[in-house]
Amino acid sequence: MRLELTVTNGEIGGRISLGAVHFGSNGTVEAVTQPAQNFTPIFDVALRDGVLSFARKDEDDIDRFEMRLVNGEGRLTVLLSVDDRAELASQGISIVQPLTLRLAAR
Repeated sequence: MRLELTVTNGEIGGRISLGAVHFGSNGTVEAVTQPAQNFTPIFDVALRDGVLSFARKDEDDIDRFEMRLVNGEGRLTVLLSVDDRAELASQGISIVQPLTLRLAAR
């Protein structure tokens, strides 16, 4: 996963690129099955109480995220839909742990 944030005229924006991953039963990423390649813009960006929330459009679906900074790293939580949670539960995964994003210089 790659998240690029920008600030233009005081407004936060950016884009995100997601790959495909396999989650273990404890909700952590066990393997990357496809690296992040294509970016999509983020929207509905808001910063409240230290939490950056945003969304991205994925064909007909909208994926929502929240990110917090913890010890200089971003902890990105994917806000799963009811259908996504049901699909993961059928695979024995009851929760998905936040993903850790590290700051990289451009």
